[in-house]
Amino acid sequence: MRYILRWTTLLGLLVTLGTLATGCGQPPQILQCTGLADCVGETACIQGTCKAVYGRTYNLTFVSATIPEKQKDGNLWDTIGGLPDPYCTLQASPGTNGQTNVEEDTLKPEWKDSVSLTLLAGQILNFNCYDQDLNGNQLMFSKGYKVTPEDVRSGSFSLSDSAGFSLRLQLKPTPTTD
Repeated sequence: MRYILRWTTLLGLLVTLGTLATGCGQPPQILQCTGLADCVGETACIQGTCKAVYGRTYNLTFVSATIPEKQKDGNLWDTIGGLPDPYCTLQASPGTNGQTNVEEDTLKPEWKDSVSLTLLAGQILNFNCYDQDLNGNQLMFSKGYKVTPEDVRSGSFSLSDSAGFSLRLQLKPTPTTD
């Protein structure tokens, strides 16, 4: 009887230790990883370890856009028949803002403009893209977006609308000492 009791106690201790090591009944996290896609849930591979996605600082880079030849109403972008002069902005609370440079006369602008951003759970990033004109800037695209852990793991995401406008962005974690 003593052996059964000791075996049961030892088995219970091993189960408890196993549960603690894997996160209270959760599947074990990969402690070491080699790429952003190696982790699951609200984690991503950051500096070789699966770490929480939210509450971390990232460099958000505007990469490119594809702009339809005409506005939603069928008119040309510029009154004299030219192509748009696009730039995009980011507004995120609390107080993070960013803007690309203006690319002149193009339907396929490419940027490498970045903004440092602390990503919070549930945070909405507001992206707006404009055609810069002498008589006022014209809104071409507007979208609010919640970045997902999958976006962080893939390192990029795209936004688009029904008119054919699309915006491509990259998201890279900034190195930290944690």
